[in-house]
Amino acid sequence: MRYSFLLLEPELNTSAARAMNRARAISFLDGVYQTTLDGFAESYQAQKVLFSKTGLNNGKHLLKIVNTDTTMLALDAIKIYK
Repeated sequence: MRYSFLLLEPELNTSAARAMNRARAISFLDGVYQTTLDGFAESYQAQKVLFSKTGLNNGKHLLKIVNTDTTMLALDAIKIYK
């Protein structure tokens, strides 16, 4: 599974529930690897920020999140700030 989002603002974060049946994913911003998003947790955790980025220049940015696991990847929110 792969998600792609076009962003127009300089700040963002992604949040998701973490649990035993959740996947790891890798994130790219403008084609550059950023970090591994870890959705796995021993117990359920709601609305955890998995990735955050600030200080982006004005203009278009492409956020891509790629599931690298065989378990579920579920994003609850992508928050974009001006």
